[in-house]
Amino acid sequence: MANPTVTPLVEQWHDGGFLVSQPNGHRHVDQGVLIAGAKVLAGTIVGKITASGKYITCVSTASDGSQVPAGILFGTKDATAADKPCLVVRRDCEVNASELIWDASFNAGAITTGLATLAGLGIIGR
Repeated sequence: MANPTVTPLVEQWHDGGFLVSQPNGHRHVDQGVLIAGAKVLAGTIVGKITASGKYITCVSTASDGSQVPAGILFGTKDATAADKPCLVVRRDCEVNASELIWDASFNAGAITTGLATLAGLGIIGR
């Protein structure tokens, strides 16, 4: 008998795919605004800019407040041309830590610290 010729299924990144468990309802997410400038994938760690309250990819070297992990982007958003409304996972859930997307500015130690910051919000990495 020959080997199967069916192409293997490769799952694509999808909204909320990083969530392991969440509470009933939607209390684990908040509506927000993703600042213009990039396409950002679901599962990306985001920070909140202090002056505007808008979310942006969390970069450890930033100095505008967004260097502190404030949550996880729930769904992929293309904000290359303009600010976009978004959902941010902010509390009370478990996530698959290996599926989270950290900016390249975060080394292993900074990721550990970032996961502890998220745990303080009630977002537990598994």
